[in-house]
Amino acid sequence: MVIPADFPYGREFALGRPDISWRHPGMDRQRRAKLFAPFDALSGFDEAIASKTVPYTDRTELSEAEQEHINQVLDRLHRLTPNSRIARLNSVRTRALCFVPCRDRNSSAFGRQGLVKQIEGICRCVDPVHKRMTIGDRVLPFSCLIGLEADFP
Repeated sequence: MVIPADFPYGREFALGRPDISWRHPGMDRQRRAKLFAPFDALSGFDEAIASKTVPYTDRTELSEAEQEHINQVLDRLHRLTPNSRIARLNSVRTRALCFVPCRDRNSSAFGRQGLVKQIEGICRCVDPVHKRMTIGDRVLPFSCLIGLEADFP
């Protein structure tokens, strides 16, 4: 490459690239990776897409026999858990199948469909006045129950 004689930076060009590493030490890999890490430009988009893949189902109506079985188990659990002390002494292991309605307003299943979840634990309380029961730390309304089993002592 030929440099013209009147080139204003000819002297600097002849010196070559400056060595500035002493002035700006190299960045370690971890800090450099943070600079080029991807960011979520559409926050919440991944969750919205994932919510579309949830397999919601219709609520099944219970037969008379199934409803009677749930009522019998609830009545027996109520007699075994009149207060927290006796509930701890009896420690009745309980499995409940619950229908949990879809709460995602952006889903086509909102208000029509839901998920069936199994809750397991020690029954702590059955409250027939407020129509709810407590298994472990979960409070379940009677209306969500679609199945109920208990290991009675």
